[in-house]
Amino acid sequence: MVSTNRNRETFLVNERVPRGKVRLIDADGNMRGLVDTAAALAEAREIGLDLIMVSQGKDCPICKIMDFGKYKYDLEKKKQKAKKSQTKIVVKEIKFSPKTSDHDYSYRRDHIIEFIEKGYYVKATVFYKGRTILHQEKGYELLQRLIGELQELVIIDKKPQMKGRSLSVVLMPKKKK
Repeated sequence: MVSTNRNRETFLVNERVPRGKVRLIDADGNMRGLVDTAAALAEAREIGLDLIMVSQGKDCPICKIMDFGKYKYDLEKKKQKAKKSQTKIVVKEIKFSPKTSDHDYSYRRDHIIEFIEKGYYVKATVFYKGRTILHQEKGYELLQRLIGELQELVIIDKKPQMKGRSLSVVLMPKKKK
């Protein structure tokens, strides 16, 4: 199988298989060893199937005798299964200020708990406006308080770090047992 630059796959089937010796897997799935391409193609035609190059081996290509339509169908199913089993990480961001009141803090903390329970990652950010940047310790205290209150629910993915005018920490949910 060879990929082209347009994400289209072109398969090396029958006459398109490189000439020379190939490692052959027969229709029953048994390894037959090194066989000449012409002989392998003749054998495939004799039983009404196709000769498909499934991979480029170290010394010679690996070919399999099977129905080409079934081969494409199996590849598509494998792709779908791989795509389905991928985990998507969603990051929600909650913003604080160093002057955030207790009520606003608890409201945002409750939202963070909701997101964590749904399995989302949460980025808690303290954004400094104007002269509040002079009191960075208030932001660190706020995040430490948050981490302390949520420590049984979350794991700290990235410790609090300053980037420009914002201080942020990434929280991820603990694995459920």
